[in-house]
Amino acid sequence: MEDVHLPESQCSFREGRGAVDMISAARQLQENCQEQNRYLYRTFVDLTKACDILSREVLWRIMDKFGYPGKFISMVHQLHNGMLAQVLGNGDSSNDFPVINGVKQGRVLAPTLFSMMFSDLLLDAFCDDEEASIQIRYRTDGRLLNLQRLQAKTKLKVDSVHDFLFTDNCALNAATEAQMQQNINRFPLPGGILASQSVPKRLRTCISPHRRRCIQNQLLSLKEKS
Repeated sequence: MEDVHLPESQCSFREGRGAVDMISAARQLQENCQEQNRYLYRTFVDLTKACDILSREVLWRIMDKFGYPGKFISMVHQLHNGMLAQVLGNGDSSNDFPVINGVKQGRVLAPTLFSMMFSDLLLDAFCDDEEASIQIRYRTDGRLLNLQRLQAKTKLKVDSVHDFLFTDNCALNAATEAQMQQNINRFPLPGGILASQSVPKRLRTCISPHRRRCIQNQLLSLKEKS
């Protein structure tokens, strides 16, 4: 399930992929952009109550879209059907109430189901915009440190690094300020995948040092003119 439907950028709850792999990939991209004097704008997004607000009806449709057998989807549906919860306060428990959204946290399937829906959310949000990412050119033949082989443009492969995913956290990469703003505007738009609001809990941006110096110089220039 994971290897077939989850993107390469998803490194949480997967065998052989952890926080160290994600940090290494993000750092490599940043260092290469600095070496080549390329702008890098990175937006960090942390969703609010991610596992609790998933729409189960949308989850069943996504699983069907990914080609899962109907019997398997029915089994997952039955695991979540009739789910009840209580609120404990001051030693007293409330009456049972139904839980119709979200996945069962702590269960084996929960991380994979959430990762699958999170990946589908981003796919729907950015499916028609491949430019809002960092383009990398590379070759897999020859010696790794032989940079001269990168001059043969006809033999280069081109790939896009748009996001880094880890649990309910996401880092969106962009090459310009306009693309960064476009990523921010598009991120919460795929309504219906999340049962309630999909407003990020935290949102931070990171700008490459080269571009940051340019912005500082522009601000100083404006300050002197005023």
